[in-house]
Amino acid sequence: MVRHQADLVSPERQTHACKLWLEMHGSDFTIEWFEDVEGHKSGRHEEGRPGWQELLKQLERPEVAGVIVDSIDRAYRNVHEFLQFLNLLERLNKTLVSIKQSLDTSSPMGRAIVTILMVIYQLESDQTSERMAANVKYKREVLGRHWGPTPFGCDRNAEGHLIPTVKRYGYNPLTGEAYGESDVLKEGWELRRFYDGLVEVYRTYSQGHYSYEATAERVNTAGWRYYADSQAEPCLFTADAIRRIVSFWRLYRGDLPLGNITNTPNPQVLKGGHDPILPIELCTQVGAVKSRRGQTARNPSPGQPQQFYLLSNVLFCAICGKPLKGQCQDGRRIYRHYGGKKGCREKWTQADEIEADVLDMLTSLNDSALLEAVEEEAKRLAREVFAQDDGSRSLLVELDRHQNRLTQLEYKYLDGDFEPDRYRVLKAEITQVINELEAKLYTATQTVNFTPILDRITATLSRLVSASFETKKTLINSVIQRLDVGGGEIIHLTPSPWARPFF
Repeated sequence: MVRHQADLVSPERQTHACKLWLEMHGSDFTIEWFEDVEGHKSGRHEEGRPGWQELLKQLERPEVAGVIVDSIDRAYRNVHEFLQFLNLLERLNKTLVSIKQSLDTSSPMGRAIVTILMVIYQLESDQTSERMAANVKYKREVLGRHWGPTPFGCDRNAEGHLIPTVKRYGYNPLTGEAYGESDVLKEGWELRRFYDGLVEVYRTYSQGHYSYEATAERVNTAGWRYYADSQAEPCLFTADAIRRIVSFWRLYRGDLPLGNITNTPNPQVLKGGHDPILPIELCTQVGAVKSRRGQTARNPSPGQPQQFYLLSNVLFCAICGKPLKGQCQDGRRIYRHYGGKKGCREKWTQADEIEADVLDMLTSLNDSALLEAVEEEAKRLAREVFAQDDGSRSLLVELDRHQNRLTQLEYKYLDGDFEPDRYRVLKAEITQVINELEAKLYTATQTVNFTPILDRITATLSRLVSASFETKKTLINSVIQRLDVGGGEIIHLTPSPWARPFF
């Protein structure tokens, strides 16, 4: 998902930024590039990112100095995996360079700040995922559109609905060769439709005595071909391709899946969500064959409504030390002893009350004196950088002059020398000049400005109560290592190592 057109060239922009950083710092390092740009590669998880996994394998080489990234959120959007990555770099004595943040992760303060940023990035990623899911749900259930890669044998019309494909290919019945559709058909070759190959797959499998492998062999021998990408280049069917195609029998019948349909035993579908792609009777017969072969599981028996528990991984009994697990009892959400019915007088605690206490505690971090201390320390370090840079000293002197003007203005206002309206106008003018000078200083010296970062932290925490379950649980698990409760109250809180300065 991109917010504006510039992000469409993100890999090229990031590459340029990394090269420029090395040039500006006079470094003669050799860069080995690792990218994950094809398909849906997300920083939420290392799994599924072959480029990043290969990068991790290279870190033990003695000649590797470290890792350079355009921004921390381009490396990870997962707090747990990011901290493991930092620990690995520290153990191997390697450097992490993040161009946008310019943070020193070797110091306790730098490590705390970078972890706070990672929490924000993960929360933003989770919230984006939630918005995406809501958008997909709307398009499926309200607009009747299929969401996801276009299935084999289908195209999309102007409204985005699935229709039978018109793609064709050339086939030589003597040699078995095939090529993608073009304006010229070679002499002695046949023009075939991929859609007819889809029909033949369903006819063959519906007979009930052909496996995926046997079905692929029969349709390949008959000259039907498959395509695995949008270029529609013909290739042979494989057993895995047949499995995927057969799994879509509900979709081809005209039902619209409301979730993953390939590996889900009984997926939820919207009956008649779009026009059928294949004959309904044929699809139903394929579904029956697939079911008889044990490819689909029985419907799960209806049970209690699913309940969610924010503290399942961090809550412990203050009396016996045993973990507490979420459970619904007589319509109440509680945390009950896990195997703790013997030998402890504390059996359970109310879930709603203890969760509300924890959320209030995290929200109150907005007012933490540490955030102010971080900002003051950041400004002090920034001034040291500004003072050492020949090009920024004059800007720093000018900044100090206007900050003194602002202080004097406030004194005069308190003494009654200005009316409120006149004071607000003058203050706004001076503040604007100060902001412009600070922006020039930070840009000129390539120094990170922590003020907007801290503003984002405050905004994130203030929205926590209304956030989704996944977002709340992500932040709780990132900040809190252990909670001990007794008598329905929090007795002791053990924060995660990076978050200890907040408590």
